[in-house]
Amino acid sequence: MSRHIVHVTRARAPYLRALQESFAGAMGTHGHLTLMWPEREPSDFPDAAAIPKADNITVSEAPVGVRLHNGRHLPSAGLWRALAEARPDLIWIHEFSPYTLGGLLFAKRRGIPVVVSTEVGHANAHFFPWTVRAWHALWGHFADGIIANCPAARQPLCGEIRPIIDAFHAVDSRDFLPAPNQSHSNVTTFVFVGHLIPRKGVDLLLDAVVEMKRRGQNHFRLRLIGRDAEQWASASVAQRGLDDIVEMPGFLSGPALQ
Repeated sequence: MSRHIVHVTRARAPYLRALQESFAGAMGTHGHLTLMWPEREPSDFPDAAAIPKADNITVSEAPVGVRLHNGRHLPSAGLWRALAEARPDLIWIHEFSPYTLGGLLFAKRRGIPVVVSTEVGHANAHFFPWTVRAWHALWGHFADGIIANCPAARQPLCGEIRPIIDAFHAVDSRDFLPAPNQSHSNVTTFVFVGHLIPRKGVDLLLDAVVEMKRRGQNHFRLRLIGRDAEQWASASVAQRGLDDIVEMPGFLSGPALQ
């Protein structure tokens, strides 16, 4: 029997693309995955890096509701109409944003199973404001399953035990292997790849670099690869006097990461 899963998400990001393509691959010829994004939603990433590719993946832009001051959208009747037309057997939402909440409510209304993929849980809840914690604790009760995108998400804030699948965000080692016959340098380069925001632990990495320099270790470099939209990471580097050691090339994907 063919199965149709609809993935409702605001995020157009490379870190989700691998998961979406793997999900579709596991479904094979007996299933189809439809992605529903808000129409006219801007993205910080090029389409080539963010849009998954597979024969059984369809990308759809659903109408949005009222736009809030923080750029997020309230649930919309247009999203419900798009979901009704898609006739999903299961709805997968990414995080409990006001937009994806429309998918959750539609699933509950129609008696369709709904799962949520998330990075929020007990172990990292202190990184988020109380409003986010309360939001997850409330709506988590309505999910029928959790896709844990990090170890912390294995313990949901709603406090209930439910089916949980681990699908941590990580680099696919099949794509990023050491190139053969490269000459080795005496300088070791450490690389961080991800969104350059405080809760990713970049500040701890920079503090470690400061300590290594204090101990007289100078034969190393650090590359911070990723978006620094709020200039927090560049300011942290400058504050610690690490401009001569830390390189920040911005967002890279695919072969540029090798």
